[in-house]
Amino acid sequence: MARRLAPPRRRALITAAIFAAVIGATVAILALHIRANPQTPELADQARRAALPAASRAPDPPPSDQPGTDPRRAGARYGRVDDVFKRGPRDVAQFYAQQAADYRRQARYPKYNEPLSPDGTDPLANDNARVRREKSAGDSEGFGPVLVLNGPMSNVVFPGPVVVTAWVQEQDAVLPMIIQADFDKGPPNPLPKQRVAFRDDGRNGDEAANDNIYTWQLAPQTPEEARRWDGMHNLYVTATITDAEHTQIFSSIGWQYSTPAGANLTGNYRDAARDGSLLIESEVRVDLPGRYHLQLALFAQNGTPLVWAQNEAVAAFSSPGTYWIPITVYGILLADSKISGPYVVKRIWLRNVSEIPARVTTMLENVHVTRPYSWEDFTTVPFNDPVDLSKAEFAEKERDAILAELGSETANYGAEAQPSPAAGGP
Repeated sequence: MARRLAPPRRRALITAAIFAAVIGATVAILALHIRANPQTPELADQARRAALPAASRAPDPPPSDQPGTDPRRAGARYGRVDDVFKRGPRDVAQFYAQQAADYRRQARYPKYNEPLSPDGTDPLANDNARVRREKSAGDSEGFGPVLVLNGPMSNVVFPGPVVVTAWVQEQDAVLPMIIQADFDKGPPNPLPKQRVAFRDDGRNGDEAANDNIYTWQLAPQTPEEARRWDGMHNLYVTATITDAEHTQIFSSIGWQYSTPAGANLTGNYRDAARDGSLLIESEVRVDLPGRYHLQLALFAQNGTPLVWAQNEAVAAFSSPGTYWIPITVYGILLADSKISGPYVVKRIWLRNVSEIPARVTTMLENVHVTRPYSWEDFTTVPFNDPVDLSKAEFAEKERDAILAELGSETANYGAEAQPSPAAGGP
C-alpha cells in the first residue's frame, strides 16, 4: 500500500529531526573538506508543499535565494531551489532522484579524496596564479573604458612581494587617470582601511615611468616584518579618467598573505600500493610545532587530472624534526579511470592550520612521479561512505513519498538520474 504523506507541519518537523541527526554526524568530517551540502529542513518542507495538492497545503513562505546545493558541488545544475519546486511534483521527485545519485557517487570514495574533472580543472592550480579584474564605468558593462586590476588570485607567501597594477583601458589605448586606493587587512593584527599610494615612476616594482600603468607593492624584508601583514588583504581602487566627464570607476581585489608556515617539504617522496590503494608519503621538516594539513593533485603522465587528495587527519607535531605525512588515494578512483601509472604529483600544498587564518607554504609543482602501477592493481570495491549513503537513502525516500502521494509508479522512476560530473575538487 502506498505510504500517505503526513500533514506538512508534522512532516517538516520529522524532516528537521532527521537532518539534525545527519548534520551532527557530518560536522567533524566536513571540517577539512567541503562536499555537497545535505538537504535542509526548509528545502524538504518546500518539496512537500510542492507535492501536495494546493488546497491541502499551508500558504507558501516567501521565495528564498538559498541554493539547493553548494554551487561548487554536483547538484549546482538546479539553480534556485524555489524555481525547482515551482515546476511540479514530478520535477521535485526528479530533483531528489538526482541528489540521491550524486550522494551515491560520492559514497564511492572517502571524504579526503575527490575525483578531478577530466576537463583539466584543478583546485590547487590557482594558488600561485594572478588574476585580472576588469570593471566598466556605471552601467556600461562591456562598453567604453574599463579599470583593470592585475594582482594575486589567492595566496602570496613571504618572501614573495605583493604586486598590484592598475590602468584604465579603452580598446587598445591606456587612458590617463587619477588613482585613489585604500587598503585594509583582517586578523591577526587587523588594520582598518587606510589610504595607500600607487606609483607610475618606474621604481619599486613599477615597470615603466609615465605609461599610465600604476603599481602598488607590499614587500616586507624580514619574517618579523612580514608577520604584521599575515591575513586577508583587500585593496579598493577608484580611477578618475581625466576626460571632460571625469568618469569614475571603482573596483577591488583581495588575497591572503602568509609568513613562513613553520614547516617545509624537503623534496623527498615515496609511494606504495597498500590495501588496494595508492599511498603517497611526503617528508616534512618542521621548525614550528603545530598542526599541518597537506593536499595534492594527482595527474596521469599524459596530463589527465585524476584525483585531489589530502591527509586523512591533520598531522600534529609536538616538537621540531623531520616527519613523513601520508596521503592515501583510495584505489577505486584510479581503477575507475582505467589509466595506469606512473602517476604525477602535479601540485602539492602544505598549510599550518594551528591558527586562523592558516599559514601557507608556496604551492609546488611536478614534485614526484610514482612507480608504474597498473590501474588493475587497485580495488574496485566502493568505499561506501555511511554519511553519503544515508543522505542518498533519505533523498530516495522523499522521492518515493512524493510519487506515492500522487499515485505514481516508483519502481523505475529516477533510474535515469545519473551522477553529476565531478566538480573538480573542494
